[in-house]
Amino acid sequence: MDFSPLKELLDALTISRLPCADVRVMRKGQLLFEYTVGLSDVENELPLQSDARFCAYSLTKLLTSACTLCALEEGLLTLDTKLCELMPEFSTMQVLDEDTTGRHLRPAREKITIRQLLTMSAGFGADMRLLAPGDTQAAVRALAKQPLLFEPGTRWLYGLCYEVLGAALERVYGMRLRDVFRLKIYEKAGMHNSCFLSEVRDLSGLTPLCRVCEDSYVPMAFDMTYAPNAVYDSGGAGLVTSAQDYIRFLDALQGGRIVSKASFSQMCARSINDIQQRDFNWPQMKGYSYGLGLRVPLAGSGLSDVGWGGAAGAYALMEPASGVSMCFFTSVLGTDEVYLYSSLRDALKRCTL
Repeated sequence: MDFSPLKELLDALTISRLPCADVRVMRKGQLLFEYTVGLSDVENELPLQSDARFCAYSLTKLLTSACTLCALEEGLLTLDTKLCELMPEFSTMQVLDEDTTGRHLRPAREKITIRQLLTMSAGFGADMRLLAPGDTQAAVRALAKQPLLFEPGTRWLYGLCYEVLGAALERVYGMRLRDVFRLKIYEKAGMHNSCFLSEVRDLSGLTPLCRVCEDSYVPMAFDMTYAPNAVYDSGGAGLVTSAQDYIRFLDALQGGRIVSKASFSQMCARSINDIQQRDFNWPQMKGYSYGLGLRVPLAGSGLSDVGWGGAAGAYALMEPASGVSMCFFTSVLGTDEVYLYSSLRDALKRCTL
C-alpha cells in the first residue's frame, strides 16, 4: 500500500498553506496510514503531537446524525416524527414570508419533522445569537419563538437544525447530549479523547487556532459560540476530538458498530429534492448532494465518497464501496475548502489501497 501521494500533499500543505496536519486512514478496523506534521503552536514553535485535540466544529453533525439513527433503530422515533411531539414548544411556528408588499409573518402550514432537521430543510437560520443562555434545552427553546425562514421541507439552508436535533435527542433519551454521545458513539467506537467543548476546563490542551494573514499565521482565540457555558452541548459544532478518535468513529460507523449497515446506507442516500439541491450550491460541494447530515455523491458525478467538513479545516471522508475512511485535522480558520477537500480526496484515490 503506497500512501506517498497523500504524504507528499500533506508535506506540501504544511510548507505553503497550513501550520499543521493530522491524518488517519482506516479500513475495517485496520489503521492503514497515520501522519502528523507541522506545528501546533506557531508562536512557540511547538510540534504537533499525534494525540493532539482539535475543535471539530461541523464534523460534530455526523455524530448527532448517527445518534438520531440509533434512536430510529430503537423505535424511539421515526424520520417523520414531528419535532413538536418531542418538544411541544415548537408546535406553533411562524414563517417569515416576503413578497412585493414587504415582509410578514404567517403560521407554518407544516410541522417540523426529524427528517427535515437531519436534512437542513426545517427553516432555521444560522444565527447562534438567537439561542438563549443556559443549558441545551433552554438555549434551543428560544428558537421556538423565532420565525422560520421558509416553510418546513421546501428549501435547504445550513442553519441551526443540528442544535435543535441535539436538544430533541436529550428529550428522547432523557439525558444530556454529552451522555448520549458517550453511550451511542464513544463507547461503541472506542473513543477516549473526545468530549464537548463545553466540558473542556483548560483550553491550553487544545490545538490553538490561527488565521492566515498574507505570509504568516495570526493566532485566534477559540470561538466559544458553540460553548457559551459549561452546560450547553452543541449538536452542530461542539465536538472536541483527535484524529485518533475520529477515525475510529468513521470506521465504526461504516462497519455497522454504531448503527446497522442498512441505516448507514440510508444516511448516505440523497435526501433532498431538486429544488433544495439548488440551495446546496457551495463550490466545495460540486458533484455532491446532501444526505442525513453529510455530503453524498450525485449520480453521474464520478464521485463515490461521503462525509463532511469543519470550520477550522477538518475533513472527513468515507468510501462505502471499499470501507476506507479518512479524517484530516488542522487548526486554520478560513481555509480554501475547494482546494483542500478536492486535494485530499484526489490524493487518497492515487494511493494504492
